Amino acid sequence: MAKLKLDKERNVAFDSNVMVLVEESLGKTVFELVSAGRIGFREARAFLWAGLRHEDPRLTIEGAGALLTPRNLPAIAKAINEALADFFGPKN
Repeated sequence: MAKLKLDKERNVAFDSNVMVLVEESLGKTVFELVSAGRIGFREARAFLWAGLRHEDPRLTIEGAGALLTPRNLPAIAKAINEALADFFGPKN
């Protein structure tokens, strides 16, 4: 889980269900997205939306997009990377 300050303090967390939501919304596997090594607004919005739903199940993908700005994209990308690292665990 990664803490993130947006409209309020939020926690981005991933599990298998979140990964499926991301894949369904983007039409690519998480492995394809992660191996690309870069994300844009579309991918950041999908990961943010899916990763925040544990706290707010009513959050829409458009609502997550409203939280995403060019100014906070680096912080969001960092939180997504931290949550991905937590989900996938340490590399051996």
